[in-house]
Amino acid sequence: MALPNGVPPRPCRSPEIKEAAVDDILKDVMEWLKADQAEAEGVRKLLILCADDDAYRFARNLESRFWDADADLVEILSGYDEYSATRAAVIKWVAAYGITVPFSAGDVVTYQCAEGEKTGRIVDVYPGTAQIIIQPLKPEEAIEHHFGDKGGWVIAFERARLATEPALAS
Repeated sequence: MALPNGVPPRPCRSPEIKEAAVDDILKDVMEWLKADQAEAEGVRKLLILCADDDAYRFARNLESRFWDADADLVEILSGYDEYSATRAAVIKWVAAYGITVPFSAGDVVTYQCAEGEKTGRIVDVYPGTAQIIIQPLKPEEAIEHHFGDKGGWVIAFERARLATEPALAS
């Protein structure tokens, strides 16, 4: 399902998300450094350059730039989280553009995944992030994946469309 005209694509991992994740830890890093605010932009740029999802590797990257990392810094760097920054950006995107999910629980949809196009039933909708939760149509497949009543594959609603009759038969 396409987004309405004028709505930019859903936020995803990008340089801007990386910057937002760094901004989330910058204050604590500045305190650890005992640096004044005048140095913040230079520290921010270095954190963006060295950022890594693994706090230990992040610290090692900073050590290669002559920082004297310790366990306290690694603890701070463990707060670097691009997933949370992406989720926050998506929530803002949904609110800013008035995105609403055009599907409901119980709808049968066709969606794109790594294995190609599949058909499943929506079991839940996350309006705040404009995502749908889909389970396979065959109950044994849902049991095989241990989804329970409301679990399933969480996908962006724009990757799905209402299933047509031929797709339901497959």
